[in-house]
Amino acid sequence: HSVSRKDLGFKFNVLERLNVIKELNDLLFIADSPSKEKYIKGNINGQCVFIHRYVSEYPEKIESVQKVIRKLKLNYFPYNALNRDLAKKLVISYCFPPYMDTSGNVMAKRIKEGGEIVDVVHGKMAKEIDQKLNLIAEEYIDQDVLIDAPYSYYEWELIKKFCNEGMKKIDQIISRKGEYEEIYSRVMFPSSHFLAFEYKIKYPHVKWVAEFSDSMLYDTKDTLRYRPINDTEFLDKLNDLLLDLSYPKCEDDNLFFLCEYLPYVFADEIVFTNINQKEHMINKYPDKNLRNIIDKKTRIERHPIPPEEFYYLIKSDYQLDNDQVNLAYFGVF
Repeated sequence: HSVSRKDLGFKFNVLERLNVIKELNDLLFIADSPSKEKYIKGNINGQCVFIHRYVSEYPEKIESVQKVIRKLKLNYFPYNALNRDLAKKLVISYCFPPYMDTSGNVMAKRIKEGGEIVDVVHGKMAKEIDQKLNLIAEEYIDQDVLIDAPYSYYEWELIKKFCNEGMKKIDQIISRKGEYEEIYSRVMFPSSHFLAFEYKIKYPHVKWVAEFSDSMLYDTKDTLRYRPINDTEFLDKLNDLLLDLSYPKCEDDNLFFLCEYLPYVFADEIVFTNINQKEHMINKYPDKNLRNIIDKKTRIERHPIPPEEFYYLIKSDYQLDNDQVNLAYFGVF
């Protein structure tokens, strides 16, 4: 009659374990030292092992388990322990929480909206951190892989380093649990699509979905961006791949051109956030022969909107004037 060796079941592995975790969360409020807090969290993690066993055996039940967890409104729950090795999809988003960045927040909301367990690879950004941003998507994240490469928007050598370090980490994960079924990359920043391209050519059976939050080739004033890739090895590799696909040799060494060109050619789906953005980017694209190909693999996905409860997670003392229409802007420009 061992407590820890019962048959798998929702009542024992999920409901009863979460009741224990709720009690342990209450104890965290009165823990008066870091060592006690660490001890309590260790016990919570231990209880989570039982829940993980259940969802590993019945992955279709993960949403039911998450609903129960949400209802308890726990201050501490180790989602990474719950989701361990469940992700079959990899998200590559150089910008991602807890870094305070618009593009990263949108990607977190995409994960929340998708409701699918994912691994995330992102960069160490030179920006402020807000740990509360992790609340957006943490319940759906298995492994959060931070690449400690120098922060860069347009320096090829630094982007290349991010890609090399990223592939090392990804290969380590794959060696343990196998290839991903899908990868999803999002720019800003260009690094995301370049790393996704490296993954796609190494593991060609994967489905690659590439999202553009902005035009890469033209800036906000509609001026052509240019930054050369002085890397003959990379450019030669690309042209060999294009030749295999019966595409003409690429003569353009512009990093921003290639950031669009690689997904247009090699990705399985292209995501734009609205029809105007799609038409603007495609109509201005220099390669007219590619436009029909891009159009066929395109879908429009507006920016995700979080569920209602997210608007009440953090209390604010900001006073609104109810006689006015109040607009809040959360962008950068």
